Amino acid sequence: STRSEHDEDAALSRAKDSGNDFVRKKMYLAAAEAYLAGMRKAKMVPILLSNRSQAFASVGKWEDSLADAAASLVLRPADEKTWARYRRALEMSKKEAGNDLNTDSQESLRAVV
Repeated sequence: STRSEHDEDAALSRAKDSGNDFVRKKMYLAAAEAYLAGMRKAKMVPILLSNRSQAFASVGKWEDSLADAAASLVLRPADEKTWARYRRALEMSKKEAGNDLNTDSQESLRAVV
């Protein structure tokens, strides 16, 4: 294990502990923010989510692909490759659902990230 992996593991552990402390205090939104802050520090998390999005897309699991791409974009909103995966998964999910999905989903996600 490299020093950077050790540092990242330590940062993730601190974020988890911080979030858990907030949960014990019933400060659930603060806990959610602490966990998200930890995920943002972990460089591999959004990459793995984006790659898993592509894997799901490759077997036609569009809703799973869409969910992973969206989660990745929350952590790394400027990644164009993930935006492309998100748009494709959204388009294919709409086709499968008979266009029942909200057509403003991409704009809604951009407002969050």
